[in-house]
Amino acid sequence: MEIFQINKNKLQNRLFRLDSDFYKKKYIELEKIVKKNDHIILNEISFVTDGEHGTVKVLEKGHAKYFGARNIFTGFLENINVGFISYEDHKKNKKTILKHRDILLSCVGHVGNVSFVPKNIGEANIVRNVILVRPDETKINTSYLFGYFLSKYGKNLFARTASGNNQPLVSLENAKEILVPIFSKKLEKICEEILSKSENLLIKSQGMYNKAENYLLSETKLNTWIEKNELSYEKNFNQISQYSRIDSEYFQPKYDALIKKIKEYKGGWNTVKNLLNIKSKNFNPEHNKKYKYIELANININGEIIDCSIDYGHELPSRARRTVKNRDVIISSIEGSLDSIALVDEVFNNSLCSTGFFVCNSNFFNSETLLILMKSFIGQKQLKKGSSGTILTAINIDELNKIVLPKVDKKIQSKVKGFINEAYRLRTESNRLLADLKNIIECAIERDELSALKKKNTL
Repeated sequence: MEIFQINKNKLQNRLFRLDSDFYKKKYIELEKIVKKNDHIILNEISFVTDGEHGTVKVLEKGHAKYFGARNIFTGFLENINVGFISYEDHKKNKKTILKHRDILLSCVGHVGNVSFVPKNIGEANIVRNVILVRPDETKINTSYLFGYFLSKYGKNLFARTASGNNQPLVSLENAKEILVPIFSKKLEKICEEILSKSENLLIKSQGMYNKAENYLLSETKLNTWIEKNELSYEKNFNQISQYSRIDSEYFQPKYDALIKKIKEYKGGWNTVKNLLNIKSKNFNPEHNKKYKYIELANININGEIIDCSIDYGHELPSRARRTVKNRDVIISSIEGSLDSIALVDEVFNNSLCSTGFFVCNSNFFNSETLLILMKSFIGQKQLKKGSSGTILTAINIDELNKIVLPKVDKKIQSKVKGFINEAYRLRTESNRLLADLKNIIECAIERDELSALKKKNTL
């Protein structure tokens, strides 16, 4: 427990806060260090706003992506479990139509998580629990400001302004009052160079993942399959009685056409039941031991685990019951998040994941090929077909076992592995540069600008 006293004359602040959390020693010390430098208020150097306040219908597909606080992770904004909105709703909220180089901050949940909007995000908008910061480049460099919010100073001083008990929230007015230290154009230029390199590496990483998928589909000839949704079709009773299913979507002819195409592959085919090892045993975490815990929202579009929570066993949700090992592939069972599939690397070895995942490996496929198979339309269409339920639609183990996969040639698998490994290497280098950006800015704040410039030369 932290106990401290604050003199009445020190309670005066621009936010008129009286709650004790605002005056925690950690925040006071960080603010003192920032104030030793030239500084300014965020609202004086940026356009700051939050997302849509009305009623918007969130769609599975639509004109524009619709990002919320759950989509804001520290780094570049990515298409992870994103909803969509219509063209009309998108254009109605013009001020929050995302642009390249916008900075987004989570103001609920993981308060202080910050994302940079990359150049390839497409049409997108935000909900009200996200703060948008659009710097005036004539006053401050965007890359520097993003790096500041990556740093412990920007992150903590933003989180400090949150108020409320059950779910702390940073209001728009409070966000506008964040202190920002000011440095020279020389330091800002270095920040720009670092962030630009990081973004380019990220784009190359995404391109390498796409190359892996396109290569696999081309080599197996599955890239020639064309999805056709039939408006009407017939099935005889004796054709459906063996399935214990009567919903029409399950018997869409497009699924039969896809499975037929897979079975034509020259290397042969088999079912998930015979090709994959699925770990179904639950694990009971120890109460006083900390674990990394992976959820659906922690997986990016390229099948990488980009974040996790860390908690004691007794604080984890009851669904945190599956153990994952290095080289496992985790597959979401929940419709709406079926593409949340990831390859577990050594960083997350022995982590826990939600029971909403199937944890798999294979004696036939390497992990990279299995990842591509399940994230491409080959796996996605069959996962969609097998899903059932009313309140929570999901695919069960029996339906997963029925999925048909091509027995991809080992030489093709080896090349796919190379592409994916390069994609992940590029991503790692991109993240390292973001860490460099943060460290340089923290050095400038804590010591001086000259020290920060010297530090850049040693990275």
